[in-house]
Amino acid sequence: MDLRRLNYFMAVAEEHSFSRAAKRLGVTQPVLSRSIKELEEEIGTTLFNRTSSGVTLTDAGQKLLPRADEALLILDETVEELRQMGRDKDEHLEVGYLTTALNAFLGSALQTFCQTMPSISIHPYEMSPKEQIDGLDEGNLDIAFIGIAPEYLATTYDFFKIYDLEMSLVVSAENPIASQSMVSTDAVTGMQLISLSPIDFVDCERAIRLACEDAGWDYAPLIKANSIQSAMAAVASIDGFTLIPSIAESMAPEQVKFVSLDRRIGDPSFSAIVQRNEKRKSVLAFLQECRRVAQRTVTAQQAIT
Repeated sequence: MDLRRLNYFMAVAEEHSFSRAAKRLGVTQPVLSRSIKELEEEIGTTLFNRTSSGVTLTDAGQKLLPRADEALLILDETVEELRQMGRDKDEHLEVGYLTTALNAFLGSALQTFCQTMPSISIHPYEMSPKEQIDGLDEGNLDIAFIGIAPEYLATTYDFFKIYDLEMSLVVSAENPIASQSMVSTDAVTGMQLISLSPIDFVDCERAIRLACEDAGWDYAPLIKANSIQSAMAAVASIDGFTLIPSIAESMAPEQVKFVSLDRRIGDPSFSAIVQRNEKRKSVLAFLQECRRVAQRTVTAQQAIT
């Protein structure tokens, strides 16, 4: 039996119309009608009652409908399993990441994952959040470790939360605040704010703005830097301050210091984004490993402090 004809039968049964089914399938109505007639001739009975008011299933059509649906579903599942077998033989993942992710969890996750699943090769690329989004849009990336993911992407991609972030105050090493391990939110009164570019860092700028509002600070940045390193350099040069997730502390130059605030401000989290309904085992396994390593690191840091 021609599976294409079964697919046509399903479309007509669901649409209750040959014209609507033809439009949905992208074929002409005569082609569809001829295929259904050939299917009826092959089976030896009519499947549809054709009237001026529409199309309904005959008793034979009603009996065939669930069987046809099951057959097409089994075929789809089998094809996907075969494709997965082909991918697993020589699979590779294209991964975009922020430098902060590499330092915080990605480096360790790559090492352990490659040891436990040597058949899967991972190709990591350091990219800004905007570059990662472009890479996903263009099909060049499988996973984007974007950090703070913009809400609007939730309509297109699936978010995978790695762990909660804590915003730290970053000040010049020469600033008196730098000698303290923890300060209150009023410690930066009168200091110039350095933020990040909303173009290059998409939602990080929004996270800084919301954290400032939570702390009761006016959001009036003197500079909007196009990288975390540039933001820290600006802080050192003008003796200002910025807010950066504490995971970036290992990247800090000697000219700046990370200082904890006496209360949590903002509520950002580090997320990866993947294509909607991503089901590849390799992708999900690597994301789980990254989450495990990140949460283990956070737990260890909390035990120290």
